Amino acid sequence: ARDWSGEDGIEIRNLDIFRPLVLDPGKTIETLVRLSPDDRVIELFSRPRLSDSDWALHARCTYRTLAQPPEPEARAETGKAATVGADALYRLTRANGLEYGEAFCRVEQTLVMGDRSAQSRLLPTAVHLDTDFSLDPTLADAGFHGLFALVAGAVTSDGDMSFLPVRFDRVQLVQPGATPTDVMIEVERASPRSLLARFDFLDADGRLVARLSGVRFKAVQLHAPVGGPDDLAYHVEA
Repeated sequence: ARDWSGEDGIEIRNLDIFRPLVLDPGKTIETLVRLSPDDRVIELFSRPRLSDSDWALHARCTYRTLAQPPEPEARAETGKAATVGADALYRLTRANGLEYGEAFCRVEQTLVMGDRSAQSRLLPTAVHLDTDFSLDPTLADAGFHGLFALVAGAVTSDGDMSFLPVRFDRVQLVQPGATPTDVMIEVERASPRSLLARFDFLDADGRLVARLSGVRFKAVQLHAPVGGPDDLAYHVEA
């Protein structure tokens, strides 16, 4: 979207994730990103490499130039915050069926401030990335990890269920290419089957790098899919 529009500030809207992009050992896939400039729609597809299979749609969104960059919200008081270290946090994610690789374990600690607010300190990357990302995907993903510390007492999992993001109302890139050092998490709604939250990624000076708002997480059954591409769709609990 940045390359096409020629603008640094970009806002992604109504990003829906329909199915995960599963990378199985020993199998290769090819991906297709289709951008429609007339209606400003971006779609992500995949299919097995060197096959005549139909393209499977994984995600769709719209985009536009970010006209008015948002300001970061005032930081919550951390004096009475409970500190959750990296080891304890990733025990929580594993208990929720999510085993993160080393490159994605980017949270140093999370400060839990009440029932709805948390702040995670992010670690510098230990892996060199050749691609110039607008927002480092390992940091973007790690920004969600602190959510498990925040809602640990409100939701439970048997290890076969977890919460995965299925929709973003807005993704606002304020400083593309900047490295966030902290993420502020605000939970707007939580239940055993659904979460709604906002994430503010901040740089070392407290300036907003990106805001992800209206992020909806759904309880998803974590089991090995079988059969064709339709079996890779999320099994969402109501």
